[in-house]
Amino acid sequence: MKALQLKPWHIVQSEPDFENNRVYESIMSLGNCHMGVRGNFEESFSGDGLKGTYLAGVYYPDSTRVGWWKNGYPDYYARIINSPDFIGIDLNADGIDIDMNIQAPLSFERTLDMREGSLERNVVLEYKNGKRLQIRTFRFLSMHEKECGCVVCEATPLDDDAVITAVPFLSSNVHNENSNWGDSFWKDISCHTGINDGYICSMTRKSGFGNCVAMACRAYLAEEEIPPCDFSSLSWEQDPGKVSIPVSGLCPKGSTLRVVKFFCSLTNRDHSFETLESYALDKVHALRDRGFESIYGVHRAAWASLWKRCDIEIKGDERLQSAARYCIFNMLQTYTGHDSRLNIGPKGFTGEKYGGGTYWDTEAFCFPFYLMSFGRSSKALLKYRHNQLDKARDNAQKLGLGGALYPMVTIDGDECHNEWEITFEEIHRNAAMAHAIYLYEKHTGDFEYIEKYGIDVLVETARFWASRASWSSFRGKYVILGVTGPNEYENNVNNNWYTNYMACWNMEYAAATLALMKKRDLHRYDLALARLGIENGEVQTWLQICSQMYLPFWQEEGVFEQQDGYRDKVLENASAIPEGELPISRSWSWDRILRSCFIKQADVLQAFYMLPENFSQETVRRNFEFYEPKTVHESSLSALVHSIVASRVCDFKKALSLFEHSVTLDLENRNADTADGLHITSMSGAYLCICLGFAGIRFENGKLSMSPHVPQGWVGYSFNMMFNESPMKISISKDRVVINWDSYDTLIIRIFEAVHEILPGENVIHLNTLQAV
Repeated sequence: MKALQLKPWHIVQSEPDFENNRVYESIMSLGNCHMGVRGNFEESFSGDGLKGTYLAGVYYPDSTRVGWWKNGYPDYYARIINSPDFIGIDLNADGIDIDMNIQAPLSFERTLDMREGSLERNVVLEYKNGKRLQIRTFRFLSMHEKECGCVVCEATPLDDDAVITAVPFLSSNVHNENSNWGDSFWKDISCHTGINDGYICSMTRKSGFGNCVAMACRAYLAEEEIPPCDFSSLSWEQDPGKVSIPVSGLCPKGSTLRVVKFFCSLTNRDHSFETLESYALDKVHALRDRGFESIYGVHRAAWASLWKRCDIEIKGDERLQSAARYCIFNMLQTYTGHDSRLNIGPKGFTGEKYGGGTYWDTEAFCFPFYLMSFGRSSKALLKYRHNQLDKARDNAQKLGLGGALYPMVTIDGDECHNEWEITFEEIHRNAAMAHAIYLYEKHTGDFEYIEKYGIDVLVETARFWASRASWSSFRGKYVILGVTGPNEYENNVNNNWYTNYMACWNMEYAAATLALMKKRDLHRYDLALARLGIENGEVQTWLQICSQMYLPFWQEEGVFEQQDGYRDKVLENASAIPEGELPISRSWSWDRILRSCFIKQADVLQAFYMLPENFSQETVRRNFEFYEPKTVHESSLSALVHSIVASRVCDFKKALSLFEHSVTLDLENRNADTADGLHITSMSGAYLCICLGFAGIRFENGKLSMSPHVPQGWVGYSFNMMFNESPMKISISKDRVVINWDSYDTLIIRIFEAVHEILPGENVIHLNTLQAV
């Protein structure tokens, strides 16, 4: 984006660029895991934009039912809904409403501070002939007190005295742009306007979520505190669904009217609906009494603690340093594991596309980031799926299958995806649930979680695969028919290699885990058998299916065939597509895409990313060199996987190019869709491409190894991570690897072929000339 400057800890918008306003609104979004708001302006704006305020776990069941012939189809499409607005502060100067779409800014700068989680805007505009107004706004959503936040608005007349009126407000007059039937989601229950406080209490019309937004304000003129206005003196008329507290005063030239608005947004997910009003008012009064500096101080400290866990430093490339931090910043704004009822939507709190539900993105792409950054705390994501196991069982039963089929998209465990070829056919997602448990065990050694909870998910997903596979007399093998693999540019195919392979892996891992449970603790093993109703011979059936599963292989090319019939296509590389026809998702018909050989995202290669220990480097290389050139990378999730796999086959030039693609996807609006919201779940790539790719981090049998390289043009890089519940920092340059180990335990780590023992409190320096390639 032409107006963006990328700095190590800041994203700066240096000019308005209102033609792309929605893109900047997405980029400047703030969140704190409980709630989030797009980068909308605080004051009224008549130009194009998408007002968006979103609350975690609050959704609306939009209608989606289709014909009877799609039995098992979801009853509704759950969508995260636009919720009552708490950031608004309208401005008026000498009777003229301030609107940057009308009074074009003479200067404009907006800065997203990633270190401290804040958004600041500085504007100068001419609102009247020869009269300029300087506006500064500053806001944050507290990372320490999740329901709370603060907005500061300052207005300064530059050329003459002026009567300035600031109107902090709350509004429930909100809507979603893409609701199926134009439903009004919220119904106001009560509202209140006090001397310097107010609230609106609302409830969703179908799903029964209650929300109370409240505010309390302080105002200052020339640094002296002033009271809010008498409504009658301003001939003020309150709009329905809006609570306002006007503040007005005559501002001498160069003096400032400053309004500090403390707000909170509470839901009946965490409080009883009957107490929302009183609790919200008590909370904002307490915030006002404590003051801005106190609240912001604990917020900053919370961010400092988070960055200590998972910061990445890139030396030698300031642009990629900023972009990588931006991705991690948005991961942390969206989810930090404080609530196992919550998960990660593809757009987080930054937009409405995809409805805000949870996809397999979480387990396949986000979970490794949280595992390496937060250790056992990442278990909250596993609990989320375990808590929804009964609904996954119901989902499989609706399709006439056994075990459990986790939904493609969900908020509360129900399947709510409304595209048939995805909902019913992209069943590989089940294996991602098992794989997250596998990674957790391998990284933390917490087998107790598996014995108590994880084994239920492993067994039920294995049962699903056993019921979904069928015997082919023609092939003399088990086959899995009618699926969609990770490459969604192929629908309703037979024997997708990745799906068949991961189904076998899932069943084998479940069987191996049961065997280990039996060896470790016979009592817990027997309890699991009884709880899950595992019958004699059931596990042996899984293993028999695995031993006879058909896995397409193309002998002449020496690669796994993506699915039956892939070799029948006209095979050409994506470079043959005219640039003007990219992305093909926007310029080609769906029929043409399905008949082409082009791949949306990693499919065969996805297995090498998930299970690198299962494949030789030569196998990975052959498949990478065959499939990557045919990949158009039109999924945000594609570049990160391909970058990591490229590093594993030592194609570091390609790995760096794909890393750059991944981390700048939204900042450069590469897919021309950032206006819809950020691609949150792919942002894990900023961390994973460096740790698992360039640094070559591997976890094997409870031990840590690495084979680091420094990309061309970089001086070096470093990252923080958790291992065995202890923090460590790894710094890599062209001639050394430095590991800072903060633990009471001894660490064994292999760097290339050298094995090092790091005693408690010690560091290790591995001297080795690393090639920058």
